[in-house]
Amino acid sequence: RGVLTPDAFLPVAEQLKLVPEIDRQVINYGLDRMADLNGEGLFVPKISFNAGLAQITNPDLARIVRSKDIGFTRVSLEILESVLLEGQDAEFLERINDLRFQDFGIEMDDFGSGHASVISLQKLSPDIMKLDRELVAPIDRSETARSLVASMIEMGKALGIDVLAEGVETEAHVDILHDLGCDAFQGHFFAPPMPFEELAEFARQGFDEALQKVSARSASSRRMRAASGQP
Repeated sequence: RGVLTPDAFLPVAEQLKLVPEIDRQVINYGLDRMADLNGEGLFVPKISFNAGLAQITNPDLARIVRSKDIGFTRVSLEILESVLLEGQDAEFLERINDLRFQDFGIEMDDFGSGHASVISLQKLSPDIMKLDRELVAPIDRSETARSLVASMIEMGKALGIDVLAEGVETEAHVDILHDLGCDAFQGHFFAPPMPFEELAEFARQGFDEALQKVSARSASSRRMRAASGQP
């Protein structure tokens, strides 16, 4: 059947209790690739992983991250609403706080797709609340959808949580979400999912563009100082 998307095989993996092993392999692979980019001098600010209960409660998680040469790249754990509902006890929240103390980012993934309450969100207190793509997709054609997303963004701000919109596909999405005060965007409008080799090239191009902008600003600053007689 070729390469399958996660929604096609994860239900079977869950039945076979293989999801923790898949998570472990994904985390190790992702960290190794960040180390490769770091070795090239390409800085990636953050890498995020979906984290099930097994990974969140894994006492070796911090050691695994520290064993990889990822420089200043921050590791964030994306927690599904279903995981939050499954692990709503003092021990789970204590573990989340321990991970946060060890500089892991904590993100609520696909918010609005399940049954997590505002109280649960307050207890978790994530750095970022990611709005599910199905909420975001219709905002360019539905006033109701825009109002719903706007209320979620306001709720995030009231709780001191940054809001990220998933499934941003068009410039219209970007403009509407920007006007609504959304903090960050994720989706095909910026870049599609890609193999590591393409990601590395994408990162190189972005790094080169940033260097060009810095060089242009430096040259402009030197010209201004020369024109004013400053050293």
